[in-house]
Amino acid sequence: MNKRLEATVCGRVQGVSFRHDTNRRAHPLKLTGWVANRPDGSVRVVAEGAPDALAVFAEWLHEGAPAARVDRVELHWLDAVDEFTRFEIGGERDGTGKRATMRMLRILCGAVLLGLGGMLVLAGCRPVQPAGRDTAAGVVATGDSVHLSESDGMLVVDITSVRGIGRALVTLNPTAPPSAILLRLHLRGLEQLTVDNSEQRLEIAVASSPPHGVTQSAVGGEGTQLLHEGDALWATVTLTAGDGRAPAIPLQDGSIDVRLPAGLVNAKHSELALAWVDFYR
Repeated sequence: MNKRLEATVCGRVQGVSFRHDTNRRAHPLKLTGWVANRPDGSVRVVAEGAPDALAVFAEWLHEGAPAARVDRVELHWLDAVDEFTRFEIGGERDGTGKRATMRMLRILCGAVLLGLGGMLVLAGCRPVQPAGRDTAAGVVATGDSVHLSESDGMLVVDITSVRGIGRALVTLNPTAPPSAILLRLHLRGLEQLTVDNSEQRLEIAVASSPPHGVTQSAVGGEGTQLLHEGDALWATVTLTAGDGRAPAIPLQDGSIDVRLPAGLVNAKHSELALAWVDFYR
């Protein structure tokens, strides 16, 4: 029988990739749940899964991310209630499962999908504004925006997120998918970006300290695979400064540009679920 672990981790655990590393640690253990920062500087973790896997996970929480310093971990063990579909960064304020959220979007906004067709970005039931013959963009949340443009067959998705955490669903025209997709994230940093085509999920993180190394993983039916530059699913990540200076995190102006690999963008996978978390939210 599955169990539920609720944990509070105290110490220097924010701004050190603790949530990202916790998320990566949970996936190979087949855990579901979430990890989130708390206003008091601690990190809250809720996970469900096999007791043996949770025991390994709990032991890891006492060590944490390489740059973290864990002073205390409060653990509470309960019976699982099976309320999650996956493990993610977010939690109490951001929902309990991306797939469930996206399914609800499809149910609530199905009329919009059927009415416009073509290529859409959906994130809630706000009015969808056409951005071209086959494109449209919808507001993700209050203060957030998604803008679509096209350049030489490439779809450019500009995302501005005041909260620093959000989601969007991109639906491609399967009869004429773009040759490539460039995500232009107007964030100060990138703790995690996930791109999910329902068969594979790409997870990307950019280190907040120089030289701002990029970590990428692919999650699919065979588990989690750490990617290296040159792999088929490796995405090209570039920091761009708006003022012409050498880009550095935290970005004051500019964007984090992510060119998605061709393996995620084709007629077979006509939907891409996006989720992002800014280091400095």
